[in-house]
Order: sequence, then C-alpha cells, then structure tokens
Amino acid sequence: MNDKLNNLIDIYLKNGVNLQKYQHLFLTIPLEHHDLGLLIKKKAIKEYEAKVYVYEWDDLSVLVDKPDYHHQNYINKLKEVYTDKIKTLNDDCVYLELRAGIENINCKNIDYLNQLNALIAELNQEFKIKKRNKGNVISCKTVIPTKYWADIIFSEDSLNKLWDVYFKITLADQLNPVELWNKRIADIQHYVKYLNEKQYRFLSFEDGKTSLMVELIDNHKWTGGCEITDKGIRYMPNFPTQEVFTAPKRFGVNGYFKNSKPLWYKNIMIDDFYLKFVDGEAIESGAEVNAGTLKAIINYDDNSKYVGEIAILPGVTEISKSGILFNTTLLDENAACHLALGSAYPCSLNQKIAYNQESFNMYELNYANIHVDMMFGTEYINIKGIDSKGRYHDIIIDGNWVI
Repeated sequence: MNDKLNNLIDIYLKNGVNLQKYQHLFLTIPLEHHDLGLLIKKKAIKEYEAKVYVYEWDDLSVLVDKPDYHHQNYINKLKEVYTDKIKTLNDDCVYLELRAGIENINCKNIDYLNQLNALIAELNQEFKIKKRNKGNVISCKTVIPTKYWADIIFSEDSLNKLWDVYFKITLADQLNPVELWNKRIADIQHYVKYLNEKQYRFLSFEDGKTSLMVELIDNHKWTGGCEITDKGIRYMPNFPTQEVFTAPKRFGVNGYFKNSKPLWYKNIMIDDFYLKFVDGEAIESGAEVNAGTLKAIINYDDNSKYVGEIAILPGVTEISKSGILFNTTLLDENAACHLALGSAYPCSLNQKIAYNQESFNMYELNYANIHVDMMFGTEYINIKGIDSKGRYHDIIIDGNWVI
C-alpha cells in the first residue's frame, strides 16, 4: 500500500495541482488522514521547496455520534480555513482539497449538523465564486476514502475494499501513473480541441432510452481533463475525471432522458427516473424512487428546471467498470454522459464573464443556485454533432470515441 500511496501523492502534486517551485500549497484533508497529510507536506517541501499550510478536521460523519460536541469550535475552524483561502487567492497559491467521499451526512435531525451543512455549502459557494472571478487560481478537488464512506458502500472490510477500488480508478496501482494521467489528459484534450474547432450548433444523444437534442451556446468552449492558466500551468480542477463538457443554450434542450445511474442528492437516492425537456425547460419528470426529491431539485429556484452543463464520456470508464455507486458526484459523474440541472460554468464560454445572472443572461447561459449532475449515458450511447449547415458528424458510436 505504501507504493500506491506514494503514487497517489505524486498524482495529486504533479497532475492535480502541478505544484511549482516555491509556491504556497493549501491542503485541506480529513483528520482521519493526518499521517497522509504529513507525507504530502513532506514531499511538497522536499521536492518543490513549497510553503505548506495543512488544515484538517473531523468530517461531519464523525460528528453524527457526538451530540455534546462543541460545534462552535468546528464553525470557527471552518471560517478560519475559508477566510485564509479567500484572502490568499493569487497566482503563487495552489489549493489541494481532499474531501471525505460522502457528500451529505444523515444529520438525524441534529440541528447543529444541519447548520454546519448549510455553512459549508455557503463557504464553498463564496470561495468558488471569488476563485472564478479572480481567474488563474490553481485548485484541485478530489475525494479520499474514509471509514464512514466505506461503511456505506461495503459491509465487510470496508475501508480496505474502498482503498483498493480508489487506487484502481486513480491509476495509483499502475506503474508510472503520472505519465498515464498525462497520456489520458492528452487524449481528453484531443477531444476538447476537436470539438472546439468544430463549434457544432447541436448535439444529439441516442441510446434507446434517451433521445436528446441539445443546442449549444454561441462561441461555446469545451473543457475537460485539465485547465491551463495564463502562465501555461496545467492542472486538474477535479480528479479523477474523464468528461468533456460545455454549456447548452438555456432554452435549447429538447427531448427526454432516462437515467443510467442512480442520483445521490442530500443523502437521498433517486433512481429509475426520467426528464422531458421542451425549449430548455424540464416540463415533465417521474421517478420510481424518491420522485418528490427529483421535483424538489427541478423547483429549487426559478432557473433550476433548465440545463447548465452537458458532458460527454465514453460508454465505459474505470468508474463505470467498478459497478459501484460511490454516492459522491465527483466520482459518479465520471461513469456516464450526463447533464446538470441548474447553473452553467462560465468556463463554457470562449471569453471571460462575471459570475452573475446579468452576464449569464447576456450569453444565454443558465444561472441558478444549484448544479446537480444526472447520468443518462449507457455503454451503447451514440452522439452526433450537427454543424451550421445541418450536417451530422459522428462523435461517439456505441460508446466509443470516433474523432
């Protein structure tokens, strides 16, 4: 396991944040992984002469069974971390965020845990908006196995099993994984470059259960695998990833999809569901499992019924091959093609814009207070691009890239 952990640290530092000499590294990590945090810090100092700041705390799962926990200390720590992160947003700082895998803890009606969930969401959103408006800020977000998360997925020997799967999907169990990720990023960037050059007006998605026609925004930009700063530093905002994504026009989605993977939302699983779109709006929905929660997502605010992201993935990925529902979007979204109800990402446009509703409306991007990814692609997905003259071009056939 030591070799795999060393590989993983190299992936985080070289592929994830692409740490440069003398930079300041802000590392957030669950307290459960104190020793791993020390190893990351040691390597960053030794090999990059970095200044390293490590923030660690119990994730909310640990607090579920601590009714007498002094949660004000936790709140103060959270605010300290995010205050530091926001104050230091500049080109010399990089942010590596290792999260507990489970995103939404069952709070069992414990008021202070519900308050903490709300505070974390608020602080995350504030940092995200400031980071996007600042631009050129290197940050990598990923998940890391924890006991609470493992116990939700596996019944026996849970943490060891989850680590085994995690090493596989991150390629940390392979020889020269940093180079393997460089190759994968290059492949993804090939697809990104092709799609950006083509500037298709529409995409069609068909697999027998889904039939979608998606109109893309004018001057749209595909992103995937990595982002590159103005100084030419490449990094991975999310890890691991295999998607390429952009934004549709707010009123440009028509058709229907049937989910191919369950959706885990605020500790509730939604499954066997569908959505039907007319002129961008989700006008009809249904679900065999937790239909009410699906409707709550659609009606979260005035714009959450529209689509902010469309993402292409091959029919089979490491994550889909695992056959596991990880209950965390960062991993589960990389199992299949997906769309997101709610807000678009400003990086989906070939020019910089402010992260606000007025700017989004100007470019026909959807702006909302929610972003929920829903997986619909199967291993037999067929995707075509339609150009400005109405000609169809194959992008994926039976789940395989053909460009």
